[in-house]
Amino acid sequence: PSVAMLEQARLEALSETDANSSRSEKDKAETDAAAAAGKKLEDLVKAQDAVAKKAKEMSEAAGEGATDPKKAGELAKEQKDLAAKTKAAANAAKPDPSAAAPGSKMEAASKKAADAAKTMEDAANDIASGKAAEGAAKAAKAKTQLGEAAGMLADTSRDKLEEAISEAEVLAVDLLEKQKTLRGETETSAKELEGGKTADQRQQRDLQKQAFRETGLRAGMESLTGVIDELATRAEQVGQAEAIRGLTEAQK
Repeated sequence: PSVAMLEQARLEALSETDANSSRSEKDKAETDAAAAAGKKLEDLVKAQDAVAKKAKEMSEAAGEGATDPKKAGELAKEQKDLAAKTKAAANAAKPDPSAAAPGSKMEAASKKAADAAKTMEDAANDIASGKAAEGAAKAAKAKTQLGEAAGMLADTSRDKLEEAISEAEVLAVDLLEKQKTLRGETETSAKELEGGKTADQRQQRDLQKQAFRETGLRAGMESLTGVIDELATRAEQVGQAEAIRGLTEAQK
């Protein structure tokens, strides 16, 4: 086959994997966004845990008639500041409307984080007004809400990775089947031409088709290798290295 034909085969194979690569890039962007937002919420959970503990201690002290107005004001401010940071994190976690389906986990996580911010504001107001017990209860509730939001974002990262791995596995199986079929055809052609026989017109056409398809399959496998390498990196980032093992073994 001519160089032009081989190049055409290569381009056709790449076009078949381009759609998968595009989806992979989109999934990676969404996974990265979810991971970044999740990390921020996890940090806020730790900060809220500290506030909740202080609020509990203050509530217990209030029961003994030992509430310190100055400390209450300082804790209320700390809680309000954390509420503002949580509200900002909730906004940052909002998914791109054009990319995420309504009711997605990222959307739910954003709403849950916004709820946590509101609960924090209520807790701060209670603490500032001397309602230590109510403030402590709301501070603890806000911590729980934040933890739930962070968990939703972690699920989003894993779900997107699993979807991308499944798509890559389907492509890998298809390429392997095509390779197996082509190998059988090339072996048949080789047997027909044993002993230095000259290929007739039909055999020449078969050889050209086989070379054409081999070039396309090679390009497809090279593209798939890049996708698998990128998925392996993502799997490591979200602590799901085992999820990609089957695909990397198939790659070998």
